[in-house]
Amino acid sequence: VSHWWGAPHIDFVACLAQHASDRGLSEQDPYWICAYANNQWEIDCEISDDLSQCSFTRALRITKGTVSLIDRGAVCYTRIWCCFEVWASLLPLPDRPSGYFYDLYTEDGEVIAGITDG
Repeated sequence: VSHWWGAPHIDFVACLAQHASDRGLSEQDPYWICAYANNQWEIDCEISDDLSQCSFTRALRITKGTVSLIDRGAVCYTRIWCCFEVWASLLPLPDRPSGYFYDLYTEDGEVIAGITDG
């Protein structure tokens, strides 16, 4: 999941719920979310000078896809790490599983909209 942490958490949850429904995912299908997957107290252990070895890039090698959650003001695109996640998600990786998808979701308080790959 690529997103900006400044967006309301309820928007985050609503978009992922809609994404899971649209993709036909079950409660057993996990999402990789950096704030929960990385040790935030020792972030230097998670992010190295070689971005191909950071935890996000390693996760891209084993996941089925990326979903970008676009906040109401698209602030995520002003955050360098969010831009890196989009770039890394769209970059062909030789060891990425076949059928990799990239999806976009957003919401405006009333409607959740998604664009799915494939």
